[in-house]
Parts: sequence; structure tokens; C-alpha cells
Amino acid sequence: MVHHLVPRALYEHPVVEYIPLEVVTLASGAMPPSGRGPWDGFPPALVALRTAADWQAATQAYPFARDVVYSRLRGAESTQAPNRLAFLAVGFRVEAGIYRGSKASLATSGAAQVYQIFTLPSKYFYKPRVTFVAYTPLGAELAQARDVEVGDRSSRAGAPVPGNT
Repeated sequence: MVHHLVPRALYEHPVVEYIPLEVVTLASGAMPPSGRGPWDGFPPALVALRTAADWQAATQAYPFARDVVYSRLRGAESTQAPNRLAFLAVGFRVEAGIYRGSKASLATSGAAQVYQIFTLPSKYFYKPRVTFVAYTPLGAELAQARDVEVGDRSSRAGAPVPGNT
């Protein structure tokens, strides 16, 4: 079945071969202006947040998300379940996803001056590493997180919440 939010162009193989991925938004908002231009010097990016070091690096690279990461996620252990993978999207919002093999395609609302911290279910990934690619509604690539370690199915663990490691 075709996911109603995923453009048909993202299906490179027969539709029945894809697993739909539920996107759960933990936090999102507008990137604050810095006076450096319309995109504030931040091109579209997709950052996998698997470890405490990943969370720390994300808050250093994207300071506008620092307060949100620490305030929303310190007490969000219930939303950071062990069967979820966390990501930071910069310059777009992810609406839906599909997975097949070693690639997950993420449908977005298009490029915008926004950020989003979201999770995807990890239980469907049958390869140890997956590349996550975000696309515009017309199918153009916006950003990707390459070779994200999703682990094997027998040892799923969610990303640690900053300050709890």
C-alpha cells in the first residue's frame, strides 16, 4: 500500500516491498534569525542521534536546538523508548518514511527555516546499518544520514537521553 504522505517517486521498487515508518515528533520549531542570511548558515541536514556524543555534537553544531534538546529530552525517557531511533532534521520537517533493505526514504514538507527532533521505530530494520535520505515533496534529495548503525534485531537500544549517561 502506498503511504499517502510519501511521493510515488520515492518508491524505487514495487510498493509492497516497503515497510512504512511512523514519524514521532519530539520537538520542532523555527530556526532563530542570526542576521547572516535567510538560512542562518545552516544548510539542510539530517543528524542521527544514537549516542550521548551525537546529542552533544548536535547541540554544538546547531546551537538553536540546544535548549530544546536539553529541556525536552532530559525528562522524556518515556518518549525515548528503546525501540526508537532519534534524529535532528535541520531545514525541513519529516512527515513520513518508508524502508527497504539498507535505505530509509523520508518524505518532508520541503525546505524551510525549521528544525525537528523526531524518532522512527527501530524494530523493522533488518540490516545493521541503514542510510536515511530526506526528500522534498517532488522527490529531490534534501539531506542524508549515511550508514547509521541501527544494530541487530536482537539487541535494540534507543539513543541515550543527554545527561543520563
